[in-house]
Amino acid sequence: MPFKPFTVEIAGEKRIPVKHPDFSQLSPAGRTLVDFGDNDEWMEIIDVFLVTNLSFGRAKAVRRR
Repeated sequence: MPFKPFTVEIAGEKRIPVKHPDFSQLSPAGRTLVDFGDNDEWMEIIDVFLVTNLSFGRAKAVRRR
């Protein structure tokens, strides 16, 4: 099955886009997700237990400072 980009929503209504599988890694225990931006300017370390929703399809872009 081909990869489909998605958005991870975590507690506090923060949204993190996952655009390509090469930029994300789930820890072996499955508790932590690391997501890198497409240009290596940022990364997010996410506690999977804080994930509230996964959205597929067209999502609004999240602007990073």
